[in-house]
Amino acid sequence: MISKCIALTSLLVTLGFEITGLTLQRESSRFTSSLSEKVRGGNVPPSSIIFIGDSVIRYQYLSLVYFLKNRHWIGRHQRPNPIEEQTYDSWEDFYNQTSKALTPYELCDCFRVDNPENFTLPFENRYFCGPGLKVSYIQAFGDFGSQG
Repeated sequence: MISKCIALTSLLVTLGFEITGLTLQRESSRFTSSLSEKVRGGNVPPSSIIFIGDSVIRYQYLSLVYFLKNRHWIGRHQRPNPIEEQTYDSWEDFYNQTSKALTPYELCDCFRVDNPENFTLPFENRYFCGPGLKVSYIQAFGDFGSQG
């Protein structure tokens, strides 16, 4: 886990962020446009991060891509809260609203039935494509592995 944090920290620094203590601050207010220019010019290759795992990993993915899109972290008391699916009316609402909040950068290939008596294997695969950075989340838990 520590090596993953170091790799993520290194990537964010490469992309123009400065790590200070436990705070992440953007060095330049022109982050998006300058990064886009560098990627188009071939100076910065697109980078990829892939998250594979359960709901804990999903929330790490959602937190990161929310930050990348909005340049601030999800507020603790924000409602509905993308890292608390219970703050949504249903799984379908959670999938639709979190994906909408990340428009135009995210595609959510997600499905889950809310009725436990009519169990269908859920799947959740999310793909975020921002300037110079691709982040993916593939749900995998228990004996089910990944689906999609």
